[in-house]
Amino acid sequence: MKCVLLSLVLYFLTAATGHGDELRYMQNCVKGEPNWTGAEHRVWASICGTGAFDSKTIESLNADFLRDLITVKPYQDTIAMTGVAINNVKIIGAVDLRKRVIGGGLYLGDVSFENGSVLLDDATLNGGLEISATTAARLSLDNARVARNVYIRGPLKISANAARIGGEVYLATGITEIDIMDANIGGDLELNRLEKVSIRGHNTTIGGSLKMQSMINGISDPSLLERESSLIFPRAKISHDVSITDTHVSDLTLTDAEIGGSLRLTSVLLKTISARGLHVSKELILAPSGGDDLKWRPGSTFDIRNAHISRISSPRKLSYWPERLLLADAQFENFSSEEEYVTPFFKFSQEPEIRWFKDWLAQATKDKFEPQPYQYVISMADKKGDSELRDSIGFEKKDRERELACLRPISLDCIILNFSRTVVGYGYQYYRTVWFVVFFVGLGAIIFQFAPAADKQGMKYGLAYSFDMFLPLIHLRDLHSGVDIKNWVRYYFYVHKLAGWAAGSFLVAALSGLTK
Repeated sequence: MKCVLLSLVLYFLTAATGHGDELRYMQNCVKGEPNWTGAEHRVWASICGTGAFDSKTIESLNADFLRDLITVKPYQDTIAMTGVAINNVKIIGAVDLRKRVIGGGLYLGDVSFENGSVLLDDATLNGGLEISATTAARLSLDNARVARNVYIRGPLKISANAARIGGEVYLATGITEIDIMDANIGGDLELNRLEKVSIRGHNTTIGGSLKMQSMINGISDPSLLERESSLIFPRAKISHDVSITDTHVSDLTLTDAEIGGSLRLTSVLLKTISARGLHVSKELILAPSGGDDLKWRPGSTFDIRNAHISRISSPRKLSYWPERLLLADAQFENFSSEEEYVTPFFKFSQEPEIRWFKDWLAQATKDKFEPQPYQYVISMADKKGDSELRDSIGFEKKDRERELACLRPISLDCIILNFSRTVVGYGYQYYRTVWFVVFFVGLGAIIFQFAPAADKQGMKYGLAYSFDMFLPLIHLRDLHSGVDIKNWVRYYFYVHKLAGWAAGSFLVAALSGLTK
């Protein structure tokens, strides 16, 4: 009976004071295992009392101790409430927590791993994960589940394929290899001060943004070529922005990826971007930052064939674009550029808009002419009511077609396109029609002077006759149709009439849009 009463008193006391969890927590602070070392007993006592252990000197711990602390009762119950935070230790042996459930978070700071591996495959962490390593190691999180944020730094090779992480992922200094294929990250993926790192994120889903910022000294650092990184994210789905700045990327792959925000490349040294079929909901931004331009290495390539981009934002400078720009079937609604880019370090003006688009499209189609990029710029200019840009790019497109057609030895297309250019400017420059008519009418009047006097029927200059013969739909005088020139001049006027019929046909075709 006394025991029952005592239990009831303890129950009401703990319920009234709100300290029930604390009492249960203190009950779990049991004595450690007999085979634990002195350092391991100190670690357990500190974690049991405060939830953390931090030593001024490096303590050595067995990996089995850490495993038992996290996964064996009654220690596991305490860890579930406090998590594990251990700093400045050396862990001996492989940390094997595969398929384990970790109730709280796991936080290992300034840790050296003697065996060189931390295995968390198929594990479940109900808190977060933070590891700061001082020695090279392999961290495996394949198919793991982490409820909160993940922060990792140090000389590690990370494999987190098919991992599910509820919060953000922050990966920093020293990491050399990252595999996160088929992973799902609830927040941002931030890569900070990583150099010479290979990152593979095939089919990865990122609920926030992908951010990478690496170099301290900017992209002008001469040792940069030895510290290049690669980001391989084909078919990735990124809800917000992709932002890469102050680093050297030798290979950025975003083939068939989806970006819910913008793709921003600032002060980056680039070699190859493979983004065929990329979908960007907002902007593709190429821009300077601080004291550095965006730069491309020799032999660089940017492949955005079949990509869908809402807007391209870039200075009108060809140096911001690679040697090979592949744009076939790419779709973009707008191209924007500030009149001047000004930073505290430099200021530069840009090419005039029409000249810039001509050079940009020529660079994009120098390997193989594709009409689609020209057509998208024409459509963009048409939407914003810029007839001058529309007509200039349209003329340039047809000129490229003519140049290619005339490379063939015998080409009817070459003849037609040359005549279209001369007579109607492909339907973009009708002033050429006026000059064509003036030229032939004037030439006809001059040639008419060489006709026999008897055949001129009293016409002194022949200007009206030349005009009447050139334009088939216009008949000025009946007298002109009765003229019968008997010397070589008549052969010229055969050509004269044919040129008039051809000019009239091309004018009708141009007005109906067929020559464009």
